[in-house]
Amino acid sequence: MTSTRLALLLLVACEQAPEAGRERGPCRDGACEAGLTCLSDRCVAYPPAASGPSGLPASCVDYEQLLDKYAGCPALPADARASIRQVVDQLKHNWTQLGSAQQSPMVDKACADGAAATRRAMATFKC
Repeated sequence: MTSTRLALLLLVACEQAPEAGRERGPCRDGACEAGLTCLSDRCVAYPPAASGPSGLPASCVDYEQLLDKYAGCPALPADARASIRQVVDQLKHNWTQLGSAQQSPMVDKACADGAAATRRAMATFKC
């Protein structure tokens, strides 16, 4: 083994592990530094989903639009449409309270799952 290869091997072997909470380091009580996400107990720079004008992930913008359409579906009874409208209004209010958590993978997944369920419900009522 040449001395250059040995030096390189020693350098790599001596590299310190990232600190807890920092990028590529272990999560610190399930949390990481700002801008990082804890996935599989490692802090990673998780790229946020494309966001709409509200700052929410695109999946949430899609979900919001679907819910608005569903709340106006003439095939639903008036009281059901009113209930859906209340849920939509509450959801929109809750989204304003999320702050920086708007871009979390969990919010993105919840919106995508909600949109899928809404599509199924809309198909049932032919909305």
